[in-house]
Amino acid sequence: MELSKADSHHSLGEHVHLSSCTPEKFNWILDRDACKNWIGPACRPLWLYGMAKSDVAASMDVLERKARATFPDAAVIKYSFDAYDDRCRSTYGMLASLSHQLLTLQPGLFEHVRSLYHAMSQEVEFKIEHLWALLRSLLSCPPKHHGVIFCFINMIDECDPSSNKFLKDLLLLANSETSAGGFRLAVTSHKAPDSDVEFAAHAINVIQERHEDPVEKKKEIESVIARETRLLFEARPELEKLDGIINEKLSAVDDVFNISLIAKLLQARLPHWGDAELETQLSALPRTTFEIYRHFWGSIPGDYQPWATDMLSWMVHAFRPLKVTELALAMALQDDTLLILELQRLPQGHIKSEIENVFGNLIQI
Repeated sequence: MELSKADSHHSLGEHVHLSSCTPEKFNWILDRDACKNWIGPACRPLWLYGMAKSDVAASMDVLERKARATFPDAAVIKYSFDAYDDRCRSTYGMLASLSHQLLTLQPGLFEHVRSLYHAMSQEVEFKIEHLWALLRSLLSCPPKHHGVIFCFINMIDECDPSSNKFLKDLLLLANSETSAGGFRLAVTSHKAPDSDVEFAAHAINVIQERHEDPVEKKKEIESVIARETRLLFEARPELEKLDGIINEKLSAVDDVFNISLIAKLLQARLPHWGDAELETQLSALPRTTFEIYRHFWGSIPGDYQPWATDMLSWMVHAFRPLKVTELALAMALQDDTLLILELQRLPQGHIKSEIENVFGNLIQI
């Protein structure tokens, strides 16, 4: 199908993903009326916002788990905007991606849009107006024939304002009777939605409404430190003699995600130095997520950094985790001189070993 070409950056597979924060701490969202209205018969659109992408992403993961548990046969489609990636800044890519995902999950929907799609196929390139008409028609199909559709749009305010045509129309469609009650939309953003958005009053501020019991948080951190140091010492027994320094370093971080990140950095990246050198390196390790990643990135040899950048870009922007073979194909497709037959003959184990050599255990395969 030609639609897959328009969705070339969001139609890959599964099994390779970045480590992320634990979503369970955001289960409180499920008790909010806005969430109950979203998952329940009212199916009102849900909006989450917060400056920390990791918190917002974890919150959306909680919602997706709830959606799949409540409606096991539902079709779940997703799209993420990214202001720093030209491929993920416009609604053209969003409309193509969501339509392609939905038709892949629910092939029977194609019968409802067959004539529209054939008319679109006469054009050299799909127009955004046609893509919107296609997605709108798919989302408006009665749910009694094809089930419920959950749509997750991440970081909606990272869409380029000059390329956001039909974005507001999608929000309005989810908040109207036109979707026939089978279309449920959840969106995230850095900032609160504009007041003129009809369901803005029910938006949930992830940071503001997140409540943590200091005692429970301390127990959680101690538990994570115990688990991570145990795994670290199993993999690197020579570090166990520095357990006091390592525990002190991890205890000062005060964030479970960053604790796990530092532990993985120690496990995969810390060279086999003497005690003095190890202590120096331990004391120099940063505590914030951004600085930890920057420290990790600085340890990747310069010749590998462009490759590593492309690798992470494909992984982060694919709408679902990638299979190793799909990731290898995606990376190879960036070289215009390769033919499809040559791509299919690429060794499958090569890309896996490259990922392990460059990223260590920061990326799970």
